[in-house]
Amino acid sequence: MRQLDKGLGSDDESALLHVICAHGARFLVLGSCLQGDVTPPPALLRTAGIQWAKQAEYLMLANFGKISVQRLMTAILLHDFHFRLGEYGQALMLSGLAVRMAHANPGGSPDVLCADDDDAAAPSVASRESRRRLMWACYVLDAWAGSGVDQLTLLRENDIKIQLPCNERNFGLRIPSVTETLAVGHVMQFLPPAIVPRRPAANMGIMAYYIRVVALWKRIVRYVNHLSPNTPPWEPDSHFAALDADLHLWRRELPDFVEYSTETIYARLDSNQFGALVLIHCTYHHNYLELYKLTMPDLFKLAKPFVFPPEHREFLQTAQANCYYHARRITHILADAAEHGTRFLSDSLLPFFVYDSSRVMLYYVARLLDPNWTDAETKMKDAIRAVENNSRVLRLMSTLFPIAQSLSVTIERWLFKVQQTVSQDELVSSLRSEHGLDAHRSEM
Repeated sequence: MRQLDKGLGSDDESALLHVICAHGARFLVLGSCLQGDVTPPPALLRTAGIQWAKQAEYLMLANFGKISVQRLMTAILLHDFHFRLGEYGQALMLSGLAVRMAHANPGGSPDVLCADDDDAAAPSVASRESRRRLMWACYVLDAWAGSGVDQLTLLRENDIKIQLPCNERNFGLRIPSVTETLAVGHVMQFLPPAIVPRRPAANMGIMAYYIRVVALWKRIVRYVNHLSPNTPPWEPDSHFAALDADLHLWRRELPDFVEYSTETIYARLDSNQFGALVLIHCTYHHNYLELYKLTMPDLFKLAKPFVFPPEHREFLQTAQANCYYHARRITHILADAAEHGTRFLSDSLLPFFVYDSSRVMLYYVARLLDPNWTDAETKMKDAIRAVENNSRVLRLMSTLFPIAQSLSVTIERWLFKVQQTVSQDELVSSLRSEHGLDAHRSEM
């Protein structure tokens, strides 16, 4: 903002301003729609901000060999703009450009506390923290764009030699601080012991914990995509057990201000960060859906599924029930968010989380739930109500993301088949392949 006050001095700054205006124009139109003041025509909803984005893209690509922090910011924001519109091919190409620029723009510095007074040209506290956050934004973008596939991922954890972002208070007040790295309990190795506080994690905010849960997601997807029969998941020293333990550790390490509780919800609403709280907890529960895929091979069409012997049936049933629980938690959190306003559903990954949550719940009650269990009928009704709520949430999201409407239609079709008591095989077949979301993920 200080740079804008001074005036635009280069095409890089102009491109960044244009892409900010592109997002602003889109959310201005959507805001009017969501508040019910006016209902913009569909064409306006689809095209809001596009001309601004095109100009930003032109300015960035006209001299794409030039690398700067502003260009990197522009690439990340353009990626988000295209992703929201469902233009996954453009988003994928922009993600590659952004990550390559990030490689050439490392955000680390040994002078974490900005104590070197002799260097007048050194970046300020705020500037250094902004660059760290920018690098981590590239990491998260690359993780989702790569979908856990090593060949599509350009940024490795070992490539990032910087600490996690600090909390918003320290950032806003420009207080230099030491935080942990991706590894729990670790700080940057080059830091002198004298400047490392007793609890570096106390300086971390919600962004740091989100980055860690995304890093966990990458490891989980890599494991599920390359299942090894040599270490079955029921073994206590298996990779599955280690990932499950790491998810529990992530949850246990959460400070009170990142917990999903009534007090935290209202605190985050007051600070306009409730959307971030929703996203981090939905991502956490979705990680369990990814990990427990191996217990539902019929639904997720795993290339090399495990065969669970009869003596490990209890392990299998417990894991499947846990998967169902986490799918329900996603529904509960998003229902809360919708009650407070559709704008809190504005992260572009949430429609996919809702879709997977619905698939798991319907598959569980249609294929895995024993009708002889005493609570079977109650579970069936609860699942149907939860999926109906998911469909409602997707319809609310449809003004934000075009894909949400088609996902909602697909879920409504599943519900119709459940209520018409079609055969289990027909429903499961529909859950596996009806929408073709895997094609979207491949393109993403």
